[in-house]
Amino acid sequence: MSKLREINLSNNQLKLNSIYQGAWQQLSSLSVLDLSGNLLSHVPVDLPETLEYIYLQSNRISSVPASAFESTPNIKGIFLRFNRLSVNAVKESAFSHLKNLQVLDVGPTSTSPDDGEHLEEEREEEEEEEEMEEEDG
Repeated sequence: MSKLREINLSNNQLKLNSIYQGAWQQLSSLSVLDLSGNLLSHVPVDLPETLEYIYLQSNRISSVPASAFESTPNIKGIFLRFNRLSVNAVKESAFSHLKNLQVLDVGPTSTSPDDGEHLEEEREEEEEEEEMEEEDG
């Protein structure tokens, strides 16, 4: 199992309490985890640091705390579309340390149109910072 790179557990009516705590840590090569279309109420914890893409669309996630992706410094894509998120429930600091993040898909959600503009502005600011770093480097 240590060589397993992708897991698709989508559309299985999974809740976080039905997933063995620490299950992901044993998967030292895991780069893609698809948990979309389940009944998850929050972002799973203890994800492996090798994870590059996590699909959490169409769940019941209502918040993204600052610590949500602490264990995944190499993540490139986070997909949270079609959850119960509001802008106030998504902590910007949850993503600030993710230097490899290329895709952060949070909409549409239960946010208002103005909230979506705010998240789009944050994404554009991050892209501008990355471009400046690339030019300097």
